[in-house]
Parts: sequence; C-alpha cells; structure tokens
Amino acid sequence: MYEGGAVSDEGLAGAELLLRSQEEETFYGPEFVKMTSEPCVSLTVPSSIMKRGKADEVQRKVGVVLLSGQRLELTCDLKAVCKDVLDMVVAHVGLVEHHLFGLAYLKDNEFFFVDSDAKLTKVAPDGWKEEPKKKKSDVPFNLFLRIKFFLDDVSNIQHVMTKHQYYLQLRKDILEERMRCDTENAMVLASLALQAEFSDYQAELHGKTYFRLEHYLSVCVLDKVEQSAVKERLPRMHSNYYGVPESEAQLEFLKVSQRLTEYGVHFHRVLPEKRSQTGIMLGVYSKGVLIFEVLNGNRTPVLRFPWRDTKKISFTKKKICLQNVSDGIKHLFQTDNAKTCQYLLQLCSDQHKFHLQMKARQNNQEFQELGTMAAAGSA
Repeated sequence: MYEGGAVSDEGLAGAELLLRSQEEETFYGPEFVKMTSEPCVSLTVPSSIMKRGKADEVQRKVGVVLLSGQRLELTCDLKAVCKDVLDMVVAHVGLVEHHLFGLAYLKDNEFFFVDSDAKLTKVAPDGWKEEPKKKKSDVPFNLFLRIKFFLDDVSNIQHVMTKHQYYLQLRKDILEERMRCDTENAMVLASLALQAEFSDYQAELHGKTYFRLEHYLSVCVLDKVEQSAVKERLPRMHSNYYGVPESEAQLEFLKVSQRLTEYGVHFHRVLPEKRSQTGIMLGVYSKGVLIFEVLNGNRTPVLRFPWRDTKKISFTKKKICLQNVSDGIKHLFQTDNAKTCQYLLQLCSDQHKFHLQMKARQNNQEFQELGTMAAAGSA
C-alpha cells in the first residue's frame, strides 16, 4: 500500500470506497432533507384529551409536517379542534416551550396559523370531512408545525429542543428565501450549518465536495457568486469552527440570524391602495409591523409601525389600515379577501400580546435582580 511514504492508487481507491459506503450508511447534511425520505409516522389522537364528552366514531386523517421534515399522520375524531392535534404533536416532539409554536396551513406559498380552538372541519379543505365512499379521491389535509413567536434574544430560549427547532426553521427559511440575508451573512450561516451538521472539518476525510451547495446557500445567493470560488471558501470557513460542539454552532447560527432585518417576520402579500410599480409585502413580528416594497425579487422595508408608535390598526372588508402616532396618516392596503384581513389583524394582536408578555417578564427579572443586589449590599 505504501511506496516511499506515498499512498498508492489502490489505497486511495479503497479509502474513497470506504468513505462512500460510510456516506450511504450515515447521511450528513440538513435534517429536513434527510427526514423527508423517512416513512410517515402514524399516531392516533386519544379521545381522552378531547374534553368534550363522548368521542365521535367518525374519524379522519390529518398530515403534519414537523420542522425536521418528518411527516406525521394523525387519526382523530371529526369533531376534534386544532389544539387536540397540536397537543399530540407537541408531546411527540417533546416541546416544553410549546407556547412559541403553532400549526399552520400553506396557501399560495404563505403560512397561515390556525386558531387552536377552531374545529378541524373549519380549517380543513373542502371535501375532507366527507365520507371516503362519497369522495372521488382522498382530500389531503396537511398542517405544518411552525414557530409563531420569535424571542428577540435567542439566549433567552430555555430548552435545547426549542433551540434546535428554531435552528431548523431559520435554516430552511433562509434556504427557501422566506428570510433574506446578504451574501456575507449567508456564507457565515452556511459555515456554521456545516459545523453543526458535519462536525469538525477534516481535509483528508471531507475534501471539498462533501456538501451540496444548494443545501447551504439559497438560489438568490448562488446566482450572485462564483460557485467554484464558494466551494473553495466554505470548507476554509467551516474549519474555523473546529472543536465547536453541534449545540454551540446552532446557537451561534441563531445569534447571527436574529441580527438580520427579516428575523421573526411573518410575510403576507398585500396590494397598495393606489397602483404601484412594485409589489408590497406586509410583515408582522413581535416588535410591530413592517411594510416592504418588492422589486426584482428584492424586499426593502419602507414603512415601520412599532407597537409603541402605532396609533391604530383596523380593517374594513378587504382593506387593512395602519396609522402611526407621529403623523396620523392612514396607510391602506388591500388583501385578497376579508378573511385574510381579519387573520392579519389577529396576527398583529397575538404578536403585540406576546411582546407585552416578554417585556413584563424582562422587567420582572430586572426587578428581582435589583432586589437580590440590594439584599447582598445590605448584608
């Protein structure tokens, strides 16, 4: 095998075969890519968690896609509410900070959170509740586990599992351009993801073709860069995190993400009252509402409505109206229907409530810390 200290061709070929067989046995890369090929997990929502009397004998199936990419198929009573499904999913995943999460359906590539108290039949697609015999074909009903509330400071996340779920969603949202970031930050995030998912970079083991670019950089970023140069650069950036554990790499990923403009923003398309050359997106997040102009695929924030400076948010039919305290100007935007408008108003209310709760918790912690310091000083 060894000739004058050099590895022979046969030795190299053997090493490549070994690495290839190891790769086939163990997938390295995004968890949400690997898990999509895993078989669906079947669960039954027990009638005991439905505190509404006798269980309904009529049952239907609901699909739930987790942030890991794993698919669940839940069998539940027809009279079940969304909270019954969410409770089952939360228990299956093992989420403690479940108040940060919600179930959402996907419509025109936008996520809409379902009201936890709403009956499944109210949010399910037409034909889902009909008897299988009466349906020409199965009507699928799929929901997605999503983060509804983003903490301003990810260091305040209490549980490891919650941090991992944040990582999975932000990781995928950046790839799918639901959350935009500049090229340099995209490269930093990609290198942190490589450390989290491949562990320490080892040149002799990994080489430079150990990952797929499209698993680590969005199409938008890949269109702007010289891909051959990126393939050279990312392994070097990955190697800078040598020795950093997976959990720390994921937390650092979250810290870089939380500094981005679009962190934690829920986007929905709206139309301006007057005709415009640009598209408009309304973004709701824990600190308020942002209005973005969309031109050539780029989103630019043009109006801000932080909660403390917002005079009023209201809606009439399909129109949503936002007013700032400073100028009182009414900014009107049109949605596709009254239901969407009402949903956006409720989303604003939920995010504002969450913001106030987090602020009260922070003030309480600061008050307790001051009390502790005062007690220590008088001792």
